[in-house]
Amino acid sequence: MPVEKKDDNQVLKVIAGVAVGIGFAVGAGVLAYPYVFRIACDKAFDAVDEDKSGELDTAEISSAILMLYNHLNKRLPGWEDPPSKSKIKELVKLVDHDGNNRLNRDEWHEFCKKLKDNGPTFFRRFTGGVSRDVGILPAVAKTSKQMAGGIVSAVPDSVVAGVMSTASKLVAGI
Repeated sequence: MPVEKKDDNQVLKVIAGVAVGIGFAVGAGVLAYPYVFRIACDKAFDAVDEDKSGELDTAEISSAILMLYNHLNKRLPGWEDPPSKSKIKELVKLVDHDGNNRLNRDEWHEFCKKLKDNGPTFFRRFTGGVSRDVGILPAVAKTSKQMAGGIVSAVPDSVVAGVMSTASKLVAGI
């Protein structure tokens, strides 16, 4: 009978480790995403603001969008085309608060946020789990295996990360 008690404790330990890991993965992905996206937007802004005016003119806005899309298309699954000129003009009008047809850094961030919120599916794919699955879950899987010990330590990290990814998507409703 004591053997069953030990097995029950091992199962509870595994379940607790997985639950902690899933909670961490979902939470860290949600917390990290806005900062990662903002960094990508800042890099595009800085790269195309050639005159260092702190504002992007129409040509620089187009270049920054292409740079941002190129950056994201390389790193995320699938491919998305950049927005049309009419969509860009529409968004610039919404965020250009001083009406000078140029975007300062704050207006550019607002532009990117609107583009992300209303735009292509790769933004949703990124927020839906790529950062979590690629960046966070492998580390969480390894930690969870160490916490659980026993037979779980023999399971490859990639299998544990896959199970945690699926479970976190079910928990998050993705």
